Amino acid sequence: MKTRTFLALIAGLGLLACMQSRGPVVVAQDNTLIQNPDLYMPSSPVKRVEDNVMYKIREARQREIEALRLEHQGKKDEAFDRWRDAFGRYQQLRDEHLKDDLPFNSELLVRAEWFGDVPEDRQQSTDFYAETWVPLADYINARFRIRDWPQPLRNRLSLQQSAKGAEMLSKAVADDDPRLMRRCARFYQFSPAGRTALKLLASAALENADSVSAVRWLDEYRESWPDEFERDGALHVQYARACRDAGMNYRLGRFLRQLERSGFSAKVDVGGSEHDSQEFIRAMVAEPAPAERVELTAPGWRTLQGNGTRNGTAPPVVDLGAMVNLGATDEPQGFKLVEKLPGIDRSPDEYSGEETPPMPVVFPAVHESGFFIHRMNGGDKDNFEKLMWFRQGAEGKPTALEVKKSERYTLQQGRNNRGWWGRGEPARARYRVMGSSISRVRWDIDNRETDLLVTILGAGAPTRDKTTNPTGNQIQAFDLGADAALRVTMPNKKVEPASEWEFLQHVIFSGVPLVRDGRLYVAGCYTAKDSFEVWMFCFGLTPKADPAEGEGKLLWRTQLCAKKLSTHPWAWGNEPVQLPEVSSVAEQGGMLYCSTHTGATAAVDRVTGELCWVSRYGRQQSQSVRGWFPNAPIAACGFVVTAPYDYALALVLDAVTGLQMMEYPVKGKGATGEFEHVLGVLDNRMLVQGRTGLHSIELTSFRKGGARQAEIGGRLQFQAEYAKGDEPTGRGVIAGDSVLVPFGSYIAVYDVQSGKLRTRITLDGVRGESLPSTLTVYCRGEAYKDEHGITRYRAATVTDPSNGTVYNVDHLRNGDSFVFPSGESAVVKKETFVILSTAQWVYLFQAQDGGK
Repeated sequence: MKTRTFLALIAGLGLLACMQSRGPVVVAQDNTLIQNPDLYMPSSPVKRVEDNVMYKIREARQREIEALRLEHQGKKDEAFDRWRDAFGRYQQLRDEHLKDDLPFNSELLVRAEWFGDVPEDRQQSTDFYAETWVPLADYINARFRIRDWPQPLRNRLSLQQSAKGAEMLSKAVADDDPRLMRRCARFYQFSPAGRTALKLLASAALENADSVSAVRWLDEYRESWPDEFERDGALHVQYARACRDAGMNYRLGRFLRQLERSGFSAKVDVGGSEHDSQEFIRAMVAEPAPAERVELTAPGWRTLQGNGTRNGTAPPVVDLGAMVNLGATDEPQGFKLVEKLPGIDRSPDEYSGEETPPMPVVFPAVHESGFFIHRMNGGDKDNFEKLMWFRQGAEGKPTALEVKKSERYTLQQGRNNRGWWGRGEPARARYRVMGSSISRVRWDIDNRETDLLVTILGAGAPTRDKTTNPTGNQIQAFDLGADAALRVTMPNKKVEPASEWEFLQHVIFSGVPLVRDGRLYVAGCYTAKDSFEVWMFCFGLTPKADPAEGEGKLLWRTQLCAKKLSTHPWAWGNEPVQLPEVSSVAEQGGMLYCSTHTGATAAVDRVTGELCWVSRYGRQQSQSVRGWFPNAPIAACGFVVTAPYDYALALVLDAVTGLQMMEYPVKGKGATGEFEHVLGVLDNRMLVQGRTGLHSIELTSFRKGGARQAEIGGRLQFQAEYAKGDEPTGRGVIAGDSVLVPFGSYIAVYDVQSGKLRTRITLDGVRGESLPSTLTVYCRGEAYKDEHGITRYRAATVTDPSNGTVYNVDHLRNGDSFVFPSGESAVVKKETFVILSTAQWVYLFQAQDGGK
């Protein structure tokens, strides 16, 4: 006791001495609504926020307000002078900061929200939990779209942009350059060339099944060229189709009402046939969107992370059967992945300057060859992280997949940072999400297609002092078409220039990578001297014959934000660097979304890598023991639902603009620390797994009447309370029309529509662990023998005998009949399994889906 008092006294004296010394002071950024002084907006390759630009924006907006007031007073000449002044200020910003040769991702960002025209007595009561920053060109275009601008100024704007816009459009078409096409549409939107670019971008987005981007470009066309849009029936059809495919019912409903009021209709050519535009739209929106039945067109094996939106629904489950034996004994049992996880069992009362390591949470990935799950480093210096491969039908003999020693980064020696200061109060639990993605890719050099599994191995050793030794971690790509052989390691030093390799070798990649069209997208952190930066990366996986474009080459990287590194003055320069666990990348259409867990959510264009918007929230400063689990954002129905673990609220953002639509709990009301996992978005509802109950919350509602504009949601549809005293031990999963939630000794099954408890499934033979668990549901079809006589299992699919088309039937029950479009039918034959996994144990159960 005396020793502890003496140490505390020394710590207090050291802290007092440091407080008297002059250290760096963090100053809150100007022009912000959200108090988050440690967060910095992107600053690479150049600083992207300038106070003088925000000042000029405010001055121009003030002239707009003055012009409107003068018009209301009948002073048209004076009002025109104010409009002309505002016009000149915006044009000056364009001429100064929006050059045609502006480097990639160098455009300035400005805050989109504005409260200048709100009465002063109401400004203080405005509820605001997030602010959105957008590129300067998008902001200025939004200002010029308002109908109040005098027509002479509109004509002048179009005339000023015509020549340069035509030149840029011609070059973009000739070079087939998507970045230049986007720049033409944004920089010269009010010229005929800009209008043409908007049309081309929208058409290309629809052809590529990118409905979210199509809605964006058509929305801008509709607002910038309202008269032309109202008289073009083909654009009406495109807009209705884009909203339907993206699930944006709130936009679609408003548009249909406007069409009914206008009564406009025209003859349009659709697929070589002529149709009445209004009649065709009514018939089209009555049909289910293709995205709603993606399981019919994308046969394959589901992973727990779902599809690219990170909002997939698992196959149906109503009960669990026998445990599949994964052990070496005759008795069914699970498989122990690792004996001990270093640092996890540390006492919370231990005196140390180190923050406890993040709790590992594993998400298995499933393929026709088997399922794959991470095996953590057990503490031995040479015990590198690896993947355990449980083959279908031979799960009791797992195989380890690992990287050759020659390909690994050298493991850094652990630093002894244990000191004599106390922790003070419990810190919020930190988690490290570990999972894999599987996607089919085409290898151009080999002229073949295979399934590729990509995953992140290693925790890295972030440090402020850069050396020649890598301190980051690596992304591994295993070719499942070649018996799970390692294909490429990223970053790939062989194909990267020295400048990029110097940067990439110190990046800590996080979450689960996303693979789309032969490209890999992932987020990570780079440690600078006094701050860390959050980046999104795109690597190429399928090179052409040119060796310079080798496998795993970096195609682009985009900075999302940065944050000041926390420091303790008494650490004397030997303090470890603590980085956030940046989320996995989510996708909707051609947009990528990332929750940085540093006070910001960001969206990036998937094709070009351009930063589309950044939404800032007020990062929670107090050390709360309870918080959200660091899920990836859920992108669905035109929304982005993000629940950062460093914030008390879940934020629902518009997927196109990034503007905040609602928060939950609404207006901050609700039990602090109750909500933990956002399981998914289903039927305009988000399902939230809390610590005492399961919650279903509406995202939007609609006003009655002709406007049909979306109101803020947040209405609680149901709240299903757990058994008294029970708390979930991990993340549940939406499986068909049920929600499965894991508890210590059982799994609870709830109805997804009503929240009614259907059953409790007792878990026999499962070891109770303190580590968080996850549930994975997958199906497999009939067994067959390959050319080598090895028994393998097909995915749960059926094949149309008339034309050979393959359909996925994961969503159906065993024994159901599936009717093909040709009129033929087939009986579904499949098995269903549930994986219960932690970072230390994995268990496999047979399951019933309610069928035969």
